[in-house]
Amino acid sequence: MIVFCEDCGGKNSLPTAKIENRRIVFQCSSCAYRNNYALESSDKSILNQIRINLKQISSRPDVIGGFVYHRNKEVLIDFMSDLLTRDDLIFLGKKLLENISICQEQYRDIEQMVLFISNRHTVVRALDTNRIIVVICQTIKAVQSIFMPLDSLITNCSMHKRKERG
Repeated sequence: MIVFCEDCGGKNSLPTAKIENRRIVFQCSSCAYRNNYALESSDKSILNQIRINLKQISSRPDVIGGFVYHRNKEVLIDFMSDLLTRDDLIFLGKKLLENISICQEQYRDIEQMVLFISNRHTVVRALDTNRIIVVICQTIKAVQSIFMPLDSLITNCSMHKRKERG
């Protein structure tokens, strides 16, 4: 594994055995500085990737916004501007997660729902059994334009999780 010194930026090659409890501790071969830093957890890096992609999706002209909801941790990411309060997002996220979970119990291959409410199109996509991503669009054309970025996001998250498991 290649790591860089926090002090001088020097490149250091370490065996993966040097990683303990998600921390890297080593002495730089260039400046002898003792480095000790935490590795980003898999869940954090996945969440950061989701945040970046959801921000891009939410910035499209016909997209009102989006958010990620977790069964236990509630709203993880929010790009809904001031349209809905945090309590609104929690209520909506909880109900949408319940609905997609019920659908998936009956039909295992269901990955997403599209709802039409008050001239708005709401896309609900399951990230896993505990998390959903919700994107609200103004037009059906906007809904169609986000399917591919959402598919790509889900695929990247799944690949990242598989890679972490080894």
